[in-house]
Amino acid sequence: MAHGQDAARSSHAPGPGGDGGTDRHEVHDVDGLLDGQAFGRPAVVFLLVATLALVSDGFDIAAIGFVAPELVRQWHVSPADLVPMLSAGLYGL
Repeated sequence: MAHGQDAARSSHAPGPGGDGGTDRHEVHDVDGLLDGQAFGRPAVVFLLVATLALVSDGFDIAAIGFVAPELVRQWHVSPADLVPMLSAGLYGL
């Protein structure tokens, strides 16, 4: 073998797995990484968007509690007639 080939083989020594690959395991401290981060503008924007999504998701369920009695009066139907409509809204959850 030529000298260059020996040098190339020695730089690719088998890893701990013995399979010839570079099998390195690094340990990362996720808690330390997260604790070291500043609570900046991106985090505030994310929390605001998540809060708006949560509120808008639950708004229809809360609103129908106020609207259903008026629908019964205006449409001249019994409360039991509204059950399919109200159930359909909860079925989507």
